[in-house]
Amino acid sequence: STNYIGTQIKILKTILNAGLELGHHDTQEHKRKYFKKPSEEVNNIFLNQEELERIFKLDFTNVAPIEVPTNSLILTANKLDLARDLFLISSNTGLRVSDFNRLKPSNIIEIDGKQYIKIITEKMQKPVTIPINSMVKSILDKRDGNPPEHMPEQHINYALKEIGRLAEINSKE
Repeated sequence: STNYIGTQIKILKTILNAGLELGHHDTQEHKRKYFKKPSEEVNNIFLNQEELERIFKLDFTNVAPIEVPTNSLILTANKLDLARDLFLISSNTGLRVSDFNRLKPSNIIEIDGKQYIKIITEKMQKPVTIPINSMVKSILDKRDGNPPEHMPEQHINYALKEIGRLAEINSKE
């Protein structure tokens, strides 16, 4: 995408500026107006609370296994349920895939009678403590207090497309 290319150019310019400051080269071509970071406006998709509730209430009991033709993945009711739970934890906590996929029972803590998720984020290596709301608590309770098991990100993405279809979430706005 244009924004990805722009990010790569920004990184390259940072490296070229550092090289210039350190005396590794003396060119300043990268500082010219034409050598700029391109960008484009993106249409960020988001779900509202009502749509998250619809996903939360989905019942996969009677869903027949769905074959994903591109990689021979079979989405069973259990995989859809797992992907849904991981997605809803992310939606309610702001955790990235790399973080919610690493949750263990030891990450669930209690302070003054309230439950929290405490984890060191993978990207920033910063500790975060996030309050557990009722939706996340229901997901943990369903799994005997344990976070959902790990699921590959690509499988989650395939499952989420099917979950969106089942929840009848198809608006482009």
